[in-house]
Amino acid sequence: VQLIASKLTVGTKVSNEVLADSAINLGDFITEEFATAISGKLEAAAIAGDGTSTYGGIVGLKAKIGAGSVHTTGAGRDTWEELVAADFLGALGKLPRYALNGARWYISSLGFALAMQRLDMAAGGRVSVESGTGLQFAGFPVEITDQTHSTDTDFTGETIAYFGRPDLCGMFGLRSQFATRISTERYVEFDQTLFTGVARGTMVWHSAGDATTAGAIVAIKGA
Repeated sequence: VQLIASKLTVGTKVSNEVLADSAINLGDFITEEFATAISGKLEAAAIAGDGTSTYGGIVGLKAKIGAGSVHTTGAGRDTWEELVAADFLGALGKLPRYALNGARWYISSLGFALAMQRLDMAAGGRVSVESGTGLQFAGFPVEITDQTHSTDTDFTGETIAYFGRPDLCGMFGLRSQFATRISTERYVEFDQTLFTGVARGTMVWHSAGDATTAGAIVAIKGA
């Protein structure tokens, strides 16, 4: 697997008066916001990347996953409120045995509430959030992501969730850790300070299934 790092950058200008008069350490706040933006961009590229410069050349899971790794919901079930347990358990059943240990669900917060929690509560169960176990469904942990369908609308043909082990079918690498730089010269004529953040990394999906065989992660798509 060959990883070719792409550069991700973010920046902002801040007036020197704001820096001097702020009641908080504005530099730390900006650095935290930069890190959030960079990590969000990497997540978006890893899932929805189309290979263009918008995503740093990264081809995401949606494009790479094979037909053998796709589970489709039952006919006519194309909204969160219409899903039944079989729409999720079918993905669990499709995942290869070697990937079950450590597998997780990946779904939007709305999908988790309107589908998974609804089904769990209707069956008299509960989604565990006790004793540090975190969110769970059908005995497996749940990770919340906004890179799957996240609105209460028809999702025919859309990927609404994933189940499996991304670490077994994809590889993520950072060539250089996230770092910030400050320049007081670039916008000196405006009495402003430039903050920039840079990271170099990429994501490659190498074993996401083929036309007939499921890989280590399964996508759930709306019928």
